[in-house]
Amino acid sequence: MKRPVGYAIIAVLVGIMSLSGLFAVFTFPESMARLRIVIPPFFYVLMILQVLLGAAVTWSLWMYRRNAPELFLAWGLVGLVSSFYSSRVMMPQMVRAMTTMMPAGMRPLDFPASMAFSHIAFNVVLTAAAYWYLAARRRHEMLVGAQAAAEPPT
Repeated sequence: MKRPVGYAIIAVLVGIMSLSGLFAVFTFPESMARLRIVIPPFFYVLMILQVLLGAAVTWSLWMYRRNAPELFLAWGLVGLVSSFYSSRVMMPQMVRAMTTMMPAGMRPLDFPASMAFSHIAFNVVLTAAAYWYLAARRRHEMLVGAQAAAEPPT
């Protein structure tokens, strides 16, 4: 069976995101150490898990495997947890650390909750839409396959 274009597009996007995540796994701790921010082991493990799942999802989508939608959903959920933690815990620390480098008269920047909420909501919408496409495409392929099997040979 030929790989659908949507599967290929999602595979490339997840692959690019996983490569950037791999880059972050190696560079994020050092850049945070410069700001005197310690990355908790939980978040670091979450980053590594997201990269590994992303590689599995990319391969599964590219090879047009049956388990691709579920792997994508697992990758998306880990990404949402990571984004939520980053938005609520890491980003405010980074903003506070950056404001210490500002000129003396500047007030610390406020980190509104709506900023984190909109980021998470955007990720949820994109992940849900892509998962819906992958699951619908698989259902369609199963239906076409069942119809082809039910037709008598001519």
